[in-house]
Amino acid sequence: MPYGYYTFIRISITSSALFGMYQEYLKEENINLWFIFLFLTAVLFNPFIPIYLGKETWMILDILFATLFVILARRIQNINID
Repeated sequence: MPYGYYTFIRISITSSALFGMYQEYLKEENINLWFIFLFLTAVLFNPFIPIYLGKETWMILDILFATLFVILARRIQNINID
C-alpha cells in the first residue's frame, strides 16, 4: 500500500481514539481503563511523531487494538440501547 494510506489510517485511528477519550471522560467524569486504552492508542498511532516498530510487532498490535475497538463499540452500542 502507498504511504499515504497508512498516514490516513493513523489519522483516522488517532482521531477516533481522541473522540473516544472525550466521550469516556464525559460519561465517567474520571479516568478509567477505557480512557487509558484510548490514550495509549492515540499515542501509538499518532501521525505526527510516529513510533517505529517491527512488522511482526505492528501485526500483533493491530489485531489487539482492533479487537479492543470492537469490544468498545459493542459496549457503547449496549449503553445507547439501554
